[in-house]
Amino acid sequence: MPIEFTCPRCQTAIQVPDESAGKKGRCPNCQGKVRVPTPPLPEIEFRCPQCAVAIRVPGQIAGRKIRCPHCQVKLRVPAVAAPPVETFAAAPTAPGPAPADSVADEPAGFPTHVADNVPSAADQSVPNLAPALGLTSTAGPTVSKTLRRRQKSSLGALVVPFVCLSLLSAIGVWFFWASTPKLEGTLTAERLTETELPTVLIDPAHLNLPQNKLRDFLETLAKDPLRVKGSLMRLEIRGGKSGVEIIPEVGTETVFYRVNLKQDKFLWKHLTEHRDAFDKPRQAELAIAVPEFVRRIEQRQREAASNDGMSEFRTSVGVNSLVKGIGYQLQAVHRGEGHRCVYEDHDGRAYFLLPRTATSFELSGRPPATKSDPHFSGRYDVTVRGKGKAK
Repeated sequence: MPIEFTCPRCQTAIQVPDESAGKKGRCPNCQGKVRVPTPPLPEIEFRCPQCAVAIRVPGQIAGRKIRCPHCQVKLRVPAVAAPPVETFAAAPTAPGPAPADSVADEPAGFPTHVADNVPSAADQSVPNLAPALGLTSTAGPTVSKTLRRRQKSSLGALVVPFVCLSLLSAIGVWFFWASTPKLEGTLTAERLTETELPTVLIDPAHLNLPQNKLRDFLETLAKDPLRVKGSLMRLEIRGGKSGVEIIPEVGTETVFYRVNLKQDKFLWKHLTEHRDAFDKPRQAELAIAVPEFVRRIEQRQREAASNDGMSEFRTSVGVNSLVKGIGYQLQAVHRGEGHRCVYEDHDGRAYFLLPRTATSFELSGRPPATKSDPHFSGRYDVTVRGKGKAK
C-alpha cells in the first residue's frame, strides 16, 4: 500500500511505494532532504503457551517480555520481520571530518552535510528518490505555492482581527477615561461682609467628664474663656449652658470667603460619598486633643493662672470642632500658602479666612497626616465673584 506524507520544509504532499519505508532522498519540489516515514507495524496475535489464551499486542513490542493477562505467566512476544532498509550507492565524496549537523544514521554513501534548501557540490551525489524509487508528488510547484498562500492567508486572518480588537479596546479605554468626570474645574466664591458665624459646641463625648465635673469645668470656662488671637484668625472657647462653645472670628488681616461646594455636582457627590471616611482622622485628633485641653484648663485653675495664650489648641480643638469630615479635608491655597477650612454649614458651603485683597485661590485637599489617611485629591480654581452675608 503506498505511503503518503508531506515534506517538512515546503509541505508538498508526496506518495511512494511501501517498500521505500525508511529510505532517504530529496523532495521533488524543494529538493530538501527527507526520510520516508515507516508505517506502524501490524498487531501481533499469538497464543499463550501455558493456558492457550489468544493475545493481541501492538507490533512495536515485538520481542519484549510480557505477562499473560489470564494466567500471569511470563512470555516473550514473537518477533516480526521488519522490511529491509535499502541503501543507494552514491558517488564518493572527499574524505574529511563530518560536520556537526550531519545525519548520524545515514547509510554509507550518502553525503555527510546538507545545506538549507541549497544543494552543494557534495550533495550532487545524493540520488533523488523520485526517479530512483518511483516517488510521485501529488502537488507540483503550482499547488505548493497555493498551499503557501493559504498559510499566509490563515496568518493574516488571525492578525487582522487581533489588531482590530486591540484598537477597539484602546478606543474604549480612552473614551471611558475621557468621559469620566474629573475632580477639577472652576468654582466661584463670595467675600462675606458680615462675619458672625453660629456658635459650635465641642462634642461632649470627647470631654469624657462626669456630670458634676463637667458642670464645674463649664463654670470655669464661662468665667475665664480661652481667647486665641492672631493676624489670620481669632478664636474664643468658653463655657455655656449647653456645653463648651467655640466662636470663630476674623483676624486683623483676613475676611471670610465662602464656597458653595454644590456648584459642581460631581465634586459634591464625591465629598458626600466619602464624608464618613474623611471624618475619621478628625475624630482621632479630637479624641487626643480635647482630653489634653481639659487637663490643661484644670491645671491652670489650680494654679490660678489665666487661660489666655494656649494657641496650640486653636487648630486641634477649635478648628477641628468647627468643621466636619468635608471641611477637615479642604484648604484654600492663596499665593502658595494653604489656609484650612475653618467652618462648614449644613448647606454644603465651606468657609475660609484669607487676606482681604484675595480675588482668586485654589481649592484642594490638605496633605494627609499619615499615608493611610483618606485624602481629597481634587483641584479647583476659585474666583471671587461677589459679596455675601454669613447666616
